[in-house]
Order: sequence, then structure tokens, then C-alpha cells
Amino acid sequence: MSTVCLGGGDPGGARATAAAAITSAQRYGQRLHEIDGHLALARAVLADQGAAARAAIEDALARSTELIEATGAISRTPCMHLARAELAGALGNRGARRRELRAAQRLFTEMGAPTRATHVAQELDR
Repeated sequence: MSTVCLGGGDPGGARATAAAAITSAQRYGQRLHEIDGHLALARAVLADQGAAARAAIEDALARSTELIEATGAISRTPCMHLARAELAGALGNRGARRRELRAAQRLFTEMGAPTRATHVAQELDR
């Protein structure tokens, strides 16, 4: 739902939806959904407040990384790299953006998601 709000140009709604998803996931012990919620929150905060909210974005990404490691949910790792790439791009750090995109592309390829890998490759060309 948060992604829908972002796509519809409502970053504030995306933030609220992601925060509610995190709360619900924590309440019901759904750690995989909590990972997704933190990733969505990072993207929503970036869209809403930009690089000025770097600390909040990095906190959300750090929490998603902790949960990925704790649960072994490596399928979420490429999306974490994409979110990190977005932040790096907003900060003007082209090198970090490219590194994160390459990591996401490699992981999508390794997990058998060639369409996602191709989309990331197109981002590398921009």
C-alpha cells in the first residue's frame, strides 16, 4: 500500500502506511513483513523529506538489514540495496549509488530474477 501511495504522489500517506505496517508486523511477530515495512518507510521518508532526513532513512535501512540477517531473508537483500542506492543518489554520491545498484543487479541475477536485474541495469546506465 505504501508503494501505491508513493506512485500516486502521496509520500506522507506512504510514510503513514509504512509505519502502520511496521507496527502491525511487530504486533503479530511477522518479521518478513517488518522488513518490507522498514524498506517502504525508508523510500517514503526519502520521497517526503529528501536527503535532509538521512538519519531516519539510514535507521530504517539499518533495521531492515538487522532483520534480514536475523531471519535469513536474503530475498529481501536486493531491495535493501535499491533503497540504499536511492539514498546515495539523493545525497549526490554517484559511486555509492552505482555500487548499491550493482549489488542489487548481481543478487537479482543470482536469485533468478532476470527482469528485475535488467531494470536495475537500465538504472546503472542513467
